[in-house]
Amino acid sequence: MSFRSIITVIVSLAVGVGLIVLLLLASRVPWQEVLARSLAVDRMAFVRLTLLFALNSFLSSEKWRMTDRVISHGEGNPLPRPTAFGLTAVGVALGQFLPIQVSMSIARTLGTLVYGRALKRGTVATLFEQAFDFLAAVLMMVASACTLLVHGGGAVWLAFALSGALLGVSGVGSLMRLVNRLAARLTVKRTDLAHWRRTVLAFQQSGLFQANLARPLTLISFARFVVLVLMTDQVSSGIHIAIPLWRLAAAVPFGLLAAVVGITPGGLGVSEAAYATVLNLSGLPLVLSTQWAIANRLLSSAAAFVVAGFGAMLSVASKGFERSRTQSAENGRQA
Repeated sequence: MSFRSIITVIVSLAVGVGLIVLLLLASRVPWQEVLARSLAVDRMAFVRLTLLFALNSFLSSEKWRMTDRVISHGEGNPLPRPTAFGLTAVGVALGQFLPIQVSMSIARTLGTLVYGRALKRGTVATLFEQAFDFLAAVLMMVASACTLLVHGGGAVWLAFALSGALLGVSGVGSLMRLVNRLAARLTVKRTDLAHWRRTVLAFQQSGLFQANLARPLTLISFARFVVLVLMTDQVSSGIHIAIPLWRLAAAVPFGLLAAVVGITPGGLGVSEAAYATVLNLSGLPLVLSTQWAIANRLLSSAAAFVVAGFGAMLSVASKGFERSRTQSAENGRQA
């Protein structure tokens, strides 16, 4: 890492911390109170949060494996499920303090070096499958914005959210066909393709822009959104701040998209401000919404690293078992 990159990371981290401080000052919440709430978290709520985090990482890893099977065209070794889960869990943990798309790409690319075509299978596949998470978050953000504009409640949000999910799942196939046609027009009858045109052509020929891949990826992305909402509910239960589930669900897409912006590492400060603002607009006092938003960062980060540790151990154990089984098979043939 260059000196300039190090400075950039330090400055962005300072900005994120500064935003947290400003949020605490604006809501007049002592940081000691937030820390005390987080440390006194209900143990069973934290266990449930960690299990949900593991489920969320598993769903993400399955999306990656589905994409990898298409993009690799059978070239190189297939990704074992434990390895995919372990790398994804590590990427999610790093994503608490780095842009999630960057942390996930780094973890998966480095982890797939031994499987062949690491850049393509790690970075490209990750960015592609995460695009569907972005699509789901945008549609849910629209549902939340519409609910806030009409001053609706839980039933109104659910109606908007289900409509958005139905639109996403039913329309993503048409979207992929449109993207495929546009890609074809950009690269047709050209022998001297520019670099970006060659990239578009490579994507088109990869088979990624297919409806039979896009639909299940979209469905899993919406399933992950539901899991994320349940995770936020466990944070609420764990720190004993009662927040209706629909209000948490309405705030989640804003927090997710704020993190994707990448202004600060892992959306630090930006996500918390987004969560606190939306919860406050939906009727929760700013004092409580701020405490919840910061506690959510602390507890989610802790759960993420617990899952990452388990995932890493599972991946190593799986590789050891596979190595042992291969060795036993070779010994059997020699005998």
